[in-house]
Amino acid sequence: MQFLLSLLLAAQTDPSFKVDLNLIRVEVQVTEKGQPVMGLRPEQFTVLDNGVAQPIVALMAEEQPLDLVLLVDLSGSMLRMLDELRKNVAGALKQLRPVDRIGVIGFATESKVELELTEDHARAAEVAKELRPIQAGTEINRNLELAALYLLKQARVGAKRVILILTDNLGERLVADRDVVERIWNTDVVVHGLLFTPPTLVNAGFRHVEVFSELTGGECFYVGIKAADLAGAFERMRKRYALLYRAPEVEESEVRRIDVRVKGKYEVRHRRGYRSK
Repeated sequence: MQFLLSLLLAAQTDPSFKVDLNLIRVEVQVTEKGQPVMGLRPEQFTVLDNGVAQPIVALMAEEQPLDLVLLVDLSGSMLRMLDELRKNVAGALKQLRPVDRIGVIGFATESKVELELTEDHARAAEVAKELRPIQAGTEINRNLELAALYLLKQARVGAKRVILILTDNLGERLVADRDVVERIWNTDVVVHGLLFTPPTLVNAGFRHVEVFSELTGGECFYVGIKAADLAGAFERMRKRYALLYRAPEVEESEVRRIDVRVKGKYEVRHRRGYRSK
C-alpha cells in the first residue's frame, strides 16, 4: 500500500512519470451493527463492474490523508444549525490528523470559498465560527457539483476527497440529480451529509443530499434525529477503505455500475458507478 502511494506521489511531482488512467477508485465503508470494521484483507473483497468481477489492483485503508471540504448552507433557515457548528467545530477538528487538509465553502444560491484547503485546523475552526446566515434561497445541486470540481482541481494525489455538506436539505434543484451524480462520480469525491431535517420532511421525500451520499458511498447524519455529531462524522470518514481496479475496455462512453461485496455478514457502502471515458 505504501508502495502504491509512493507511485501516486511520484506522478504528481515528476512530469515524466505516467499513471494508469484506467484505474477506478472506489471508497468502501464496511460496518457491522453500524460500527466500522477495519483490518480486512484484499481477498475478502470482490468488485464487479457491470456484473463482471474485476481483479483488485490495490486496497488501502486509514493511512490515506483526507482532503475535506465543509460545504455549509448559509440560507436563512440554517440559523440553528450554524449555532451548533460554532459550538462544536473546534473540538470536532481534533479528530483530524496533522496531514489532513480542510477547506470551507459557504453557499446559498451561489457559493464562495471561505478558506482554501489547509492543514491549519485552528484557522479552519475560526473561519467556520465566523459564518453567518444570509437571506437567500438554496441551490444544493449546483453548489455540491462545484465543490466536487474544486476538490478535483485542488486535492492531492492519493488523498481521500470528501465533502461534508451541512444543510437542512431544502432548496431548489437547477441541475438534475442524475447529471450531478455522474459529475461527482468523475471526481472520485465521496459526499457525506450533516442534516438538520425534520423527520416529517425526510418521510415526505426530501432526500436530495441522501441520494448523492448513497450513490457516492457516503453517509448522512441527522442532527436532532440520530443525535450524530460533527466529531463522530469526521471519525467515521477516516475508517474506510479505498480499492483500485482497472476499468474494462469499452467502445463508447457509458454509465457503468459498480458493486462491492465483502465476505462476512457486513453492511457495505460504496460508490455505485462511473461514466467510462
